[in-house]
Amino acid sequence: MKKIMAYVLCVFVLSTSCSSDEVSTNNYLPPTTSKVIKLIKTKNRDSSNETYYNYEGNKLISITNNYNLEKVEITYEGNYITEVIKRDNLGQIQYETTYEYSNGKLSKRTQNEISTNNIIEEYLSYSLANSVIIIRAFQSTNGGTTFSLLDQSKLSLNSNRDVISKDYDYDSANDSYNATVTFEYDNKNNPFKNVVGLDKIKYMSVGYEVQARSTINNEMRLYDVQNGTAIEHSVKHYSYNSNNYPISSSSSVNSIVLNYFYQ
Repeated sequence: MKKIMAYVLCVFVLSTSCSSDEVSTNNYLPPTTSKVIKLIKTKNRDSSNETYYNYEGNKLISITNNYNLEKVEITYEGNYITEVIKRDNLGQIQYETTYEYSNGKLSKRTQNEISTNNIIEEYLSYSLANSVIIIRAFQSTNGGTTFSLLDQSKLSLNSNRDVISKDYDYDSANDSYNATVTFEYDNKNNPFKNVVGLDKIKYMSVGYEVQARSTINNEMRLYDVQNGTAIEHSVKHYSYNSNNYPISSSSSVNSIVLNYFYQ
């Protein structure tokens, strides 16, 4: 299994580096407008917590939450996010995630879960037009190093290179299935639209509502089909300010309401 996995990853990395769909690196900086500085998350109208977003210019450098006192620290190299560290209320690292780039595109994401000694590696390929292939592998250092393939997914993109569908095969010792998830967006501004670097990792999630499937618009509908059976259909509802940024959102599948506050 180790040899097979190593071979698959080797071939995948080589194909990624040789992709003809690469784009040149640019230093585009979004205009300094409308940055989220606080988010209030309310559940069942009576239980709420607050999340605070801290910036240097248009770079999001940390996220803190007043409920569990967790903190997310974000490191940049130039305009690229290279590391995200999550700490618990005692300041201990829960996980650290690193991002690697090739020709201006995200090529590898590695997440190290400190408490479990587990590592998840994701390799991204852009060899197909308007799509991204992601191979995800799992490594455990508990009782020896092992590799196993968790899933392979294909992301289809729109003209903004936002994710409009995800097709993937999941395989583990306990379960396996094929699934397709599709996404629909509004035509308004995403709360984190002006944050530097998020557009490069829009296929991942930083946490605390910093969703990365789109960095331009807001997700309105999600359809999830597994082995041909629909298991989820969620709809989000938004209220917007005069600049077309959301000031509140709610979902059809839970009782959570998000309220956004801007700088």
